[in-house]
Amino acid sequence: MRESVVSEDSAPEAHPSQVPGKTNRASQPRRPLIVAGGILALVIAILLTLVIHAITQPAAHPAAAATATPVPKVVYQTDFSQGISGWTLPPHWKYANGQLENDGYGSDPLFVPLMIPYYITQQNYTVSVDFTVESVPNYRACHSYGIEGLDNGGTAQWVGYIQCVRQGVANAGFSEIYVAHADSMNDSLFQEDYTVSHDLTTFTATVQGENLGFCPGNSCLNNLNSTTPLWPVHPAIIDVGVQLTVTKVVITAS
Repeated sequence: MRESVVSEDSAPEAHPSQVPGKTNRASQPRRPLIVAGGILALVIAILLTLVIHAITQPAAHPAAAATATPVPKVVYQTDFSQGISGWTLPPHWKYANGQLENDGYGSDPLFVPLMIPYYITQQNYTVSVDFTVESVPNYRACHSYGIEGLDNGGTAQWVGYIQCVRQGVANAGFSEIYVAHADSMNDSLFQEDYTVSHDLTTFTATVQGENLGFCPGNSCLNNLNSTTPLWPVHPAIIDVGVQLTVTKVVITAS
């Protein structure tokens, strides 16, 4: 018998997939790697964006804590519609027609201030009084009216008033603001020209600690500073030789 001989060169070539231990890498799917790479690139882009935003944005300052401004509250008020309970009227004052009236003949050195029946113990407060000047009698006096704060000994610690009103059509005088204790005599008093109105006018004295403000109507004088506390005080109404009425008194504190 003839043997059949097959040459190595003529043997069929084995496909790589048929060779044990070998893998055809070109035929493996690559989609999962592409997706993972895309996700990683997106995450990196987002992180870079956040970092750049944080660097370029101005530093945020914490909001300042809101400080509530104390709201003034009325601690005393009267319009005399219910009488004058608590008031003691000195000479030349009377209660009539739902208001207080001064006859204009209480002059120095006989005049006595009209005490407002409230003792102020707060360090921040405002005293408002509604005045209407009826006339300025024609006799020699430093015709004056306004409001003041007295200590327990009856000494004025502050004053806001119209001083030495002269008779005549204009009834000209001086508006003054005064504190008993200041750095110097020049700092204790401020004065301006003033024309008395015969319409209802609200005088307002405002104390903030050791600072005093005074507004006789719509115009206000320069504030003054005291070297001693302007409280506690007894508020009072001044009237020296001025015929006037008082229709309302309000004290607020904060």
